[in-house]
Amino acid sequence: MADGIVRGFSPARFGPNDLITRDQMAAMVVRADKLALVSGPLPFTDAAQIAPWAREYVETAVKNGLVHGYPDGTFQPHRYATRAEAVTVIADLLK
Repeated sequence: MADGIVRGFSPARFGPNDLITRDQMAAMVVRADKLALVSGPLPFTDAAQIAPWAREYVETAVKNGLVHGYPDGTFQPHRYATRAEAVTVIADLLK
């Protein structure tokens, strides 16, 4: 929290035991790597479902190769991130 990587839902709710969604994971990895936010089109068929607050984070993470979509062309931003996805993102971040 001190570095701003993880943020709460509001000043009154943090949710430390909540699962994280893929758009939340993208935001955290972009903040952790201190990447400048970018904007632009996303290639995913469900891009409109990405939360407005998370869109530039997802765009930045995709542009930097830190997160990827699924073979069916979706990103599934509200799906909970799996351990495998989280490890892959962390490994790519550490490269």
